[in-house]
Amino acid sequence: MTTPWAFRSPLANGIERFLAYKRVLGRRYDTEEKQLRLFDRFLVQQTLTSLAQITPDLLNTFLAARPRRRPRSYNQLVGVLRRLFDWLVSQELLPRSPLKALPRRETAQRIPYVFDAAHARRLLEVAGRLPDGPGLGSGARRTGRSSRCSMASGCASERSRASGAPMSTWSGIC
Repeated sequence: MTTPWAFRSPLANGIERFLAYKRVLGRRYDTEEKQLRLFDRFLVQQTLTSLAQITPDLLNTFLAARPRRRPRSYNQLVGVLRRLFDWLVSQELLPRSPLKALPRRETAQRIPYVFDAAHARRLLEVAGRLPDGPGLGSGARRTGRSSRCSMASGCASERSRASGAPMSTWSGIC
């Protein structure tokens, strides 16, 4: 078993105090600690001797050296650093946060598809012809028209909202 990296940078004491503070609040902060160990190791490699040497450019270099494929992963790393520096400022260990990096927009999430009235009708017709699924038993059969109407109502409501047209335009689906 390897022993964890002991914090050694000029920020070591501040990081240790920050982690202790988070844990007193009942948070495990294990993943965040690993990220802060990476950051501390980076600071040691840069041969920093004072907190004043931690600049926005240095932090951007650190973030660029740890490429993250997903915005969520990048944002989590930036968030840990932001919480650390905000806490250091609140404890008057730093005059201001050197972190200027902005979070990345989440674009990997699915974009919803909004059906037009004709497509919604066709979808409901096809769904109405589907057999009951296996394992549903006789007491759990589809409710037929009411399920389709419920879905159509949601579709009509969403389509109305997206298009700006009154809901009555889309309500003839069920």
